[in-house]
Amino acid sequence: MILLQLTVIGYLNTGKTSLINSIMNNDIVYNYTHTDMPMIYYKVHKDKNKSFCVEIEDTCLETDINRFTNMLRKEITAKKDSLKNPIFSYFENPSIPFSKDDPYNSISYGRMAYFLVFDLSNASTFDYVKMIYLKMASIYDKYYTLKPFISLVGNKCDLVKEDNELIRQAENFATENMVQLWLTSAHTGKNVKKLFLHMVNMVYNNTNLWKYDIEESGSESSES
Repeated sequence: MILLQLTVIGYLNTGKTSLINSIMNNDIVYNYTHTDMPMIYYKVHKDKNKSFCVEIEDTCLETDINRFTNMLRKEITAKKDSLKNPIFSYFENPSIPFSKDDPYNSISYGRMAYFLVFDLSNASTFDYVKMIYLKMASIYDKYYTLKPFISLVGNKCDLVKEDNELIRQAENFATENMVQLWLTSAHTGKNVKKLFLHMVNMVYNNTNLWKYDIEESGSESSES
C-alpha cells in the first residue's frame, strides 16, 4: 500500500470540509460547522494492482498557514529486517487535537498535494485562495526544489451559472499561473471523485513526492 497525502485549504464557509466528506463517504453535509482545529482523515483507494492510503488534512484559519505549507520531509529510520509494511510499521501514530493546546501530527512522509478551495458564489474567498497560492508559489520557488501538486477548486458550482464572472476570473488566474482549476459541488458530487482520482494519479506519477529513503537507525525524527 502506498501512502499519499492531501491538504485542503480554504476560507470560511467554502465547503472544504463538505468536499472532504464527499470524498470520504460520498455523502452530503447540510449543516455548516466551522473547522476550528486541523483534522486528519484516511481514505483507502484501490486502482487495479495498486492500493493507496490517502491522508487528507483539513485545515483551519486559526492555525498559522505556514504550518500547512511546509514541504520538509521526515527522516524515516528503521532496521533493515523490519521493512515489511512501512506505512503502518514505522510511521508515528497521528495526533489529532481535541483542544487548541493538544499536539497535532500527521503520519505522512511530507505534504504532497493541495486543494485550494473557494466558493464560486463568494468572490472574497477566491481572493483568499489567490493570496495563498501566490504565497505558496513564492516560497516553493525560493526554498524548495520539490513542488507539490496544487489544484484550485471552485466549489458550489451548483449555485452559479456557467457564465459566472468569478469562474472567468478563476480561469484567467489558473491560465496565467499554469495551475489546474476544477469546478465542483460537494452538494451534488459533481467532479469530486474525478478531482480526487486525478490528484492520486498526479502524485503517484511524481515518485519524488511519496517515495522515501530508509536510514538504518533506532529512531525517527519528525518533520519540523
